[in-house]
Amino acid sequence: MKRYNGDHTALGERRKNEFRTELGRRIRKLRQKRRLTQEHLAEQSGINAKYLGELERGIKNPTAVMVGKIAAALDSPVCSLLNSLHERVCPCSDAADIIGKLLAGRERREVRKAVRIIEALFEDEEA
Repeated sequence: MKRYNGDHTALGERRKNEFRTELGRRIRKLRQKRRLTQEHLAEQSGINAKYLGELERGIKNPTAVMVGKIAAALDSPVCSLLNSLHERVCPCSDAADIIGKLLAGRERREVRKAVRIIEALFEDEEA
């Protein structure tokens, strides 16, 4: 028998709204850090600029595919958008978070250089 909990729906809606709002803030923050306009990020993501604006304001709820497209256009891992949204949504380690923050906003060549350096540190262990 199903029991009715009067504020279960309200609590669920509040969490969804908080999630959308925080996700939108993270998208906007990364977009601005990379000095992209909404129009440019929308074009790179293959979405409408108006829709991106609604995502950033927490009005719309993106699909997982949409979050993936936006993260790719921001040249950022999906977990950089989802981590710490109420709970750790994806299993990024603390080290990966720190490295991600250090590399955020860097040019691709700088990121590739950092990856080569990290790979060189562990070359002996792979053999």
